[in-house]
Amino acid sequence: MTMLDTQLLIATPTLGTLTETFIHRHIAGLAPGQTHVMAKRCQGELPAAATLLPYGRARNARRILTRRLTSGHGCGWTPPPAAHRRFEELLGDERPDAILFEYLDQWLDLLPAAQRSPARVVVHSHGYDHSACLRCPKQQERYRELDQADHVVVVNRVAEARLVDLGIAAEKVSVVPYGVEPNTEADDHPGAGTTLDPARINVVSIGRFGAKKSPTSTISAFAEAHRSVPDLALTMAGTGDLLEECQELAVALGVEESVTFLGPRPHGFCRTLLASADVFALHSVTDPITGDEEGLPLVILEAMAAAVPIVSTVHAGIPDAVTDGVNGYLVPEFDVASMATAFVKLAEDDALRRSMADASLARYEADFTWDRERTELLNILGLRP
Repeated sequence: MTMLDTQLLIATPTLGTLTETFIHRHIAGLAPGQTHVMAKRCQGELPAAATLLPYGRARNARRILTRRLTSGHGCGWTPPPAAHRRFEELLGDERPDAILFEYLDQWLDLLPAAQRSPARVVVHSHGYDHSACLRCPKQQERYRELDQADHVVVVNRVAEARLVDLGIAAEKVSVVPYGVEPNTEADDHPGAGTTLDPARINVVSIGRFGAKKSPTSTISAFAEAHRSVPDLALTMAGTGDLLEECQELAVALGVEESVTFLGPRPHGFCRTLLASADVFALHSVTDPITGDEEGLPLVILEAMAAAVPIVSTVHAGIPDAVTDGVNGYLVPEFDVASMATAFVKLAEDDALRRSMADASLARYEADFTWDRERTELLNILGLRP
């Protein structure tokens, strides 16, 4: 089989979500020119290397089905009978060599039809689907149906252990961490560097202002460190439900002059911002209400590719990428004091920052490149790199 006669069908709940760059990379980069995409809803443009397949009643309409929640945690989706029929039509019409289902909970009802086709069937986990969803006993039971797939891919060892504990055959589960492209001058975005003051020690944090990222913990830790190191500055990019609360917190803690909120910014801008950072911070936690967790935050890998030391938490797949005391510091979830101490250590020691920056880049190059992820996924999918 050559890349000219392979076909990959990728099924994803939503196409074009800003934070799901990992899915965009799968669509654009796994099998360029030979990838078809099936989605329930579309929020952006399809990568040029892929074709969007209609998934609904009208075969020639670009109709995207709306996700329907089947549990209190937003896990699972039950496709209507028309969607079942359309999926089987797609398999017959397109005859893919491999099917990649993005997220564990979204396509369970379609697994039997997929397995009846000649295609190799792989299901890919990303985060909430191996954390929040597992709080639902019904969903735990349904996950045992994943044994119908040829393989299940997870992005960290915590998720691997959970699925094996549920009864999924260990030989069917593989940890394939995300990979990212090198941070090069080609990513330069006009104006990005002007947001950081080169006379200060710049901490950068990028991510959604939501409970799972605990941005209030990052700001509180920064404020505590700022009392010891007034030259510290914090720049935060992103938006979300907690943005206004975080802005108010910065004022309440008296650090509003040293904290910059950029709002949502495009990927190229953020990569250039990381290249100018002295420290990257992300206080990931388990959402105390839903149980939602990270998989492996891509932004941490982006920071490592930019040769930046990391300050983060012992959470989900983060310890798979960050070794405490080597390429950054890891603190317990919600431990603001320890995060502040890490900021102070890095701010006060130029040699330490350089050493950890070098270690970040070396770790990225060894284990977290897109080329490495792509090769591993294509092997699992049965497609040649």
